[in-house]
This record gives sequence, C-alpha cells and structure tokens, in this order.
Amino acid sequence: MKKRARIILVIGVGLGAGLLAALPVRAGGPVPGAHKRMPDLTVELTLKTTKYTNPHGIICYSTTPVFTVTNKGRAAAKNFRIREEWMPQGKPWQLFGYSGSMFLGPHRNITEDLGPVAENVWCADKQGKVGFRVIVDDRYEVAESNEGNNVATKIFPWFHVKKKP
Repeated sequence: MKKRARIILVIGVGLGAGLLAALPVRAGGPVPGAHKRMPDLTVELTLKTTKYTNPHGIICYSTTPVFTVTNKGRAAAKNFRIREEWMPQGKPWQLFGYSGSMFLGPHRNITEDLGPVAENVWCADKQGKVGFRVIVDDRYEVAESNEGNNVATKIFPWFHVKKKP
C-alpha cells in the first residue's frame, strides 16, 4: 500500500512540475494566475456572397471574405502575423496572403474586408466548392491562454444545388 502511495505521489509531483514549467515564473515559483493575464487571439470569418448570372446564363456567386481578429486576453499580443488561404473551385488550399508583423492590445480587435476575390467564384455548372481560411499567429510566436481558436474556415456553397436536367 505504501509503495502505491509513493508512485501516485511521484506521478503527481511530475505532472505538477510539467504544468509549472509552462507558466511564467518569478523568484520563488510561478506567477499566480499567469494564464489569466496572457493574450488570447481569436478569429471569426464570414463570406459575403453576391449572386449573379454569367454571360453563359449560369448562376454564380462571388465571395468576399471578411474576418475579425480579437485579443480576448488581458495582455497585448505582439509580433504575430495573419495567414490567409483560399480554395478555388475544385482545387486545393492556396496561399492568398500574409499580414506584416501585428500588435493587438488586450480586448481589442481588427476587422479586414478583403473585397471580392475575383478567382474565388462558385458557379453552378462546375464541381467543387470555394473557401477561405484565416490562421492567426500561424508560427506560434505569441504564448496564448488558448491556442485552439486561431483558425477560421468557411466553405461555399453551404447548400446543395440541383443541376438542371
């Protein structure tokens, strides 16, 4: 019984040390509540669509990506970038662009409207979908309280279109 208790104690101490190593430290140990004072970058993405009929009489949609990056944390996020990717109809993801080095204070946000992406058009006569993806801090340069909310993806069409007979 004593051996089992020692094993549990050793495992618990090991896990605790691993958690403490991930938090900021000061003389005498970790800073209490440090994860609550870290930045937390999030991204939300919408695709505005404009319906039109092309010269061949086929219904098409032009997509305009709009995204908002928010720092929900209590500390500034410094020296991060935003990666934008797009998926042309029937093709894999491709790099669309990068931002320069960004700074975002706590509880601040920025919104970017990329305007209509001419190549990101979905037409009813072709197979495949179109999409856009935004990745914030894609090189993990900002230590955040939540690294799991840095990607937003939207795919169009959101509905199934029946082909004309």
